[in-house]
Amino acid sequence: MNQTQFLQGKEAEEFVNKLHLKTVVSEKSDIAFYEGSGGTLTVYITYYQDNKIARQEMNRMINKMQTTETIFIKGRRMEIADQDVFRCFGMGQTHYIFALDEKLFWVSANTMIAADFIEYYMDYIN
Repeated sequence: MNQTQFLQGKEAEEFVNKLHLKTVVSEKSDIAFYEGSGGTLTVYITYYQDNKIARQEMNRMINKMQTTETIFIKGRRMEIADQDVFRCFGMGQTHYIFALDEKLFWVSANTMIAADFIEYYMDYIN
């Protein structure tokens, strides 16, 4: 996979808020876009004060996805590389949400490469 674009700070915040059509991110954020023979993937990272707040935000997002009508389906928690991860599907991609340290991650990947990538990525960031 080759990184094709990287957004951080205000640029990343504006991208995420535009994607949601409202303000959802006001914390420090990074977004990395990748492309390769298996398709595309995007890694969104939001930084919080500590892991407790990152996990609270993760659980808030998951709760909203499970209790309101969204474009995401078949969501479930699983363990990958000893991490609590929420996986769902939508927009032709597989999405993984997890908190690690003070960071909240949302990884969106072409479904054909998603499982292999998330295992690689979890090993890489741990």
